[in-house]
Order: sequence, then structure tokens, then C-alpha cells
Amino acid sequence: MSQRVVAWGQELREVHRRLRDALAVARSAIEDGAEGPAAARSCSSTAWASARL
Repeated sequence: MSQRVVAWGQELREVHRRLRDALAVARSAIEDGAEGPAAARSCSSTAWASARL
């Protein structure tokens, strides 16, 4: 398998992990009583922060 394909697979797995983490934050915000927009901001902030790492 080419290095490019391997690197792409690793990147996709990392993106998937960040999305799962952001979804967990949004779910937690909703369970804590946050309204939809507040939960969306939590999700967006988490995804953005983890993408910057």
C-alpha cells in the first residue's frame, strides 16, 4: 500500500475521532439542559479546538 493511502487512512481515523469527541460534548450539553444552539456551539468549539492541535 502506498504511503499516501496509509497517511490518508490515518487522517480519516483522526477526523472520525474528533467528530466522535465533539458529538459526545454536544450530547453532554443537551443532557445538562443546554438548548440546541448552545449544544451546537459546544460541539463546534470542540471540533475546532481539536482540529487545531
